[in-house]
Amino acid sequence: FKVLPYWGNPHDRKVIRKFWSQKTLFTQDAPFHVVITSYQLVVQDVKYFQRVKWQYMVLDEAQALKSSTSVRWKILLQFQCRNRLLLTGTPIQNTMAELWALLHFIMPTLFDSHEEFNEWFSKDIESHAENKSVIDENQLSRLHMILKPFMLRRIKKDVENELSDKIEVLVYCHLNSRQRLLYQGLKNKISIEDLLQSSMGTQLAHTTTSSLMNLVMQFRKVCNHPDLFERQETRSPFFFPTEVYPVPKLVYRECLPASCNPYKRKLLLSTLSPFAAEHIHSSLFHAKGSNSSFSFLRFVDTSPAELSNLMLQGLLVRWLAVFLAMKASYRLQYEQAWPDQVACAPYLHSRALLLSPQRVTSMPSVESSPVLQELVFTAHTSHVLSHVRQAVRSRRAASTVLRECQRSDVPSFLLGYLPKVVSGFRQWHCVDRSAEFERLEAGGAVEQQALLFGSPVRAVQARRPHDSFFPSPLAGLHAIAPLHGWSFIRIPDKETLITDSGKLYALDCLLCRLKMQGHRVLIYSQMTRMIDLLEEYMVYRNHTYIRLDGSSKISERRDMVADFQTRSDIFVFLLSTRAGGLGINLTAADTVIFYDSDWNPTVDQQAMDRAHRLGQTKQVTVYRLICKGTIEERILQRAKEKSEIQKMVISGSNFKPDALKPKEVVSLLLDDEELEKKLRMRQEEKKQQEEVSRAKERKRKRDKYAEKQQVGEGYGKRMRLEIGVAPPSLPSADNSNTSAEWDECYVSVDSAQPSPYSEMSLGSELQPGSIPPDESSNDMLVIVDDGAPASHCSTPTRSVAADQPLENAGRGLPKGRGLARSRGGRSRQSEAPTTTTIAAIGAAFAAATAGPTRGRGRKSTTGSAAAMAGAMAGAAAASAAAYAAYGYSVSK
Repeated sequence: FKVLPYWGNPHDRKVIRKFWSQKTLFTQDAPFHVVITSYQLVVQDVKYFQRVKWQYMVLDEAQALKSSTSVRWKILLQFQCRNRLLLTGTPIQNTMAELWALLHFIMPTLFDSHEEFNEWFSKDIESHAENKSVIDENQLSRLHMILKPFMLRRIKKDVENELSDKIEVLVYCHLNSRQRLLYQGLKNKISIEDLLQSSMGTQLAHTTTSSLMNLVMQFRKVCNHPDLFERQETRSPFFFPTEVYPVPKLVYRECLPASCNPYKRKLLLSTLSPFAAEHIHSSLFHAKGSNSSFSFLRFVDTSPAELSNLMLQGLLVRWLAVFLAMKASYRLQYEQAWPDQVACAPYLHSRALLLSPQRVTSMPSVESSPVLQELVFTAHTSHVLSHVRQAVRSRRAASTVLRECQRSDVPSFLLGYLPKVVSGFRQWHCVDRSAEFERLEAGGAVEQQALLFGSPVRAVQARRPHDSFFPSPLAGLHAIAPLHGWSFIRIPDKETLITDSGKLYALDCLLCRLKMQGHRVLIYSQMTRMIDLLEEYMVYRNHTYIRLDGSSKISERRDMVADFQTRSDIFVFLLSTRAGGLGINLTAADTVIFYDSDWNPTVDQQAMDRAHRLGQTKQVTVYRLICKGTIEERILQRAKEKSEIQKMVISGSNFKPDALKPKEVVSLLLDDEELEKKLRMRQEEKKQQEEVSRAKERKRKRDKYAEKQQVGEGYGKRMRLEIGVAPPSLPSADNSNTSAEWDECYVSVDSAQPSPYSEMSLGSELQPGSIPPDESSNDMLVIVDDGAPASHCSTPTRSVAADQPLENAGRGLPKGRGLARSRGGRSRQSEAPTTTTIAAIGAAFAAATAGPTRGRGRKSTTGSAAAMAGAMAGAAAASAAAYAAYGYSVSK
């Protein structure tokens, strides 16, 4: 084949397109047969590619077309080609929609509807992968039959004899103290209400979920390294330089020595002092307008009188002012733990003293040594001390007792303290020889020499180091001095870069062992900033490495891969999971380390396949670093759940994944023990509130029901008073055949809507536990007959035997029939009514209907009372038949 590579800059590609001549393109003498290019160049030069009718389109790494909404998928789908071939190792990475995008790209006419494909296969398979439902075997086999004509599989099982073994190891790491503090701080920001809203699936929960996803990424940063939030940069305080204040020799001799007059000493330290209030004021408001040494007072909110008081009133006043200032501003002091500094400060192993010096008490003159004259270039010091030209020794006789100090450990606050502002110490220099002798005697006492240098002999040796070729090691306070001097500049040590992260500490131990055993390692990470930290670690540990990420050029990638494959001195290859997980061959490495896992399990699978592939002769070991008890464990479980979809669809196996919570983001955040405990407490509180509200609702309903009963009783009595009908007399045992005359509005069932209690049988009302009858009620009873309703003006009568109580008379009746409760009150037990003749009932009814009725009763339009009486007689006969059907006897 004649292969034409299509890449380069726009000018190079324009030259290549000159070979695309239409005359000889499809003949035997064509300038090329195959064009090789990238997805990016196809999208850029799509107008030139579409002019050619391609016979075959082969797309490597076809998972790049997994999204049917991408511009790349739409452009390549429009190409005119006879055949299409997709090469991929992961046809399904997340959902079934990606499989449909590839199938529709191959056969657009066959797989045309995404909705139907989703309805047939996607919902059930994805639900089964999340353990929500049971997979349909027939549906799964039908999907396999559809995929077989379009899929040619070659799995590693077919070539397992040609591949080496692969071992995957999960390395669980513990969070460091700094990581735990950050992790706990992020957990405190989580709101249970937001999580509950996210689990409901509302529109508001969608925006909440996006914010929670950002919180998930912050958790992952904490697990990787706390320096991803804040780097430990070099810090130093602001320094105020000292200024020279010349004092005449006469002033020193008359005022400064301890033997002078106290009044003169006070005069020097108060009136003539540069810290006198008038001198500070004149310095601030000088006529020439030069820079003043006290111009900083405006920034610390201090007046000249206050500064003079602080400087002249003694040490106690100064300490009190510092204490009040720090208490008012809540200044923080940087402290470090003592064990963390043992490794990074070798001089601390000398078991030095507890105290640390602020400055050297006694110093030789610059003019006293030729070496100091050559090395020291302080103009004002050499000018002030120019008159003292001889080395000055103490005039006191040497002591016969050798005093040495007891050694101890240095507390951490002496090394971890970092002030905001520092200034130089005040030093007195005088051209008088007697003043120099007094200063040396004050700082050259035997006790002070033993404190500073360990012993007086070592003090002499330390003052004249140029007299010996091999000076003795320092002792005392000078022994604990750092190598680079006492400085407040804080430079973070690289050892803390390792100890601040549990993952990086585990990686350090792992790499040291792998390097001793002669392995070569691939380290994958998703975050480029994390790769930056790993690069600093490699430089600190002197590991040879190569880095490849998304910012690397294509030409550089090819050279990097070639160097790693050919050069055995390169120990580590740092790669980003997305950029270095595809299209490269790294079989020279036999160990793969995933510093952090990807959301998509197929991305990690492809990344480890860079080493575990054909051509690998060694056993491949894959290490995955996971922080125990954090969000990374749950992300790994979610990744395993996604991989089950591909296993079911492609391999045809019915896998049953572990039970996981269905909520994507909420499940990642709620699996924590403390969060689950908070959620359970919140649910219990909500349950108690619901019980209280239900109890209040039941009480409100009972009160409302009692109020309705009282209103109903009053309404029934008011209706009887308006109609003018007296309540019937209660039957007695002696007179059991007495009839009762009732008004038509209380007799007719159709005249008004019955109350709910009028549909209940008498037997059901008298069951144990029911409402007891009201003996004081005067309401009349209503008889309801659902099967044969009474006529509009019927006046039924009834007769019950004296020996048959009313309680037993209602038993056995169907529900909704028989005697019922009155309209306004409760049912009452009564004896059988008195008996009257039907004619008397008719006459009474005719007399009652002669005039207009009121209330709920209806007006009668009959012509005469006699006709009405006859009609009532017929109605009474029908009512008597109805009573007989229910077991009642009506007297004739």
